[in-house]
Amino acid sequence: MKIPNQLEFKGNTIEAHENHKGFEIIVTYYQPDPYDVGSYIYYIRNSSLELVVDSYKDRSYGQESLEKALNFARFTIENHLIED
Repeated sequence: MKIPNQLEFKGNTIEAHENHKGFEIIVTYYQPDPYDVGSYIYYIRNSSLELVVDSYKDRSYGQESLEKALNFARFTIENHLIED
């Protein structure tokens, strides 16, 4: 079994990983066409490691920058996943 040089999630290289307010954010770079520009997709998992948000599945597109994907993920957690 070959060990990858970089960690992957859903078949794409992990570009960023952080915990935010009890949720895990994973951002990958997705480039389905090697001749086209790719985008950054974020995933959010809860403390049980269940996937609660898949930005590509939910929106069918990604973000143009890593920072923008992280900001969208943080916004989603703070405004849609945290119960008051």
